[in-house]
Amino acid sequence: MNLGRHTRRSGDALVFDLWLVFSRDGGVRLVRGEPGQTAAERAIKIEASLPLALWRTPILKATLTVDPGETRDVIESRIAVLGDQVREVLGMDVDLRVLDPEAP
Repeated sequence: MNLGRHTRRSGDALVFDLWLVFSRDGGVRLVRGEPGQTAAERAIKIEASLPLALWRTPILKATLTVDPGETRDVIESRIAVLGDQVREVLGMDVDLRVLDPEAP
């Protein structure tokens, strides 16, 4: 992972070195490296530490096999009921789809 000059990994987090530059006339800018400043500006260094988990997406995946004699309407109805039960148990939204097993 190429993090660049102003980012480093610390344990299970990425640490970003940033500077906020405030100007006397009310302007604000954010820069990654130490900023050049005019006499009317003041800079504050900030370290933002973000857990790597922010970029991880949990995936729960299951494959269900159904009776080939069932109609698509019956299968979709059962999947809808299953989806409601999973949502209730996990407390999260889920995406359940009926896929054609012949599709690539």
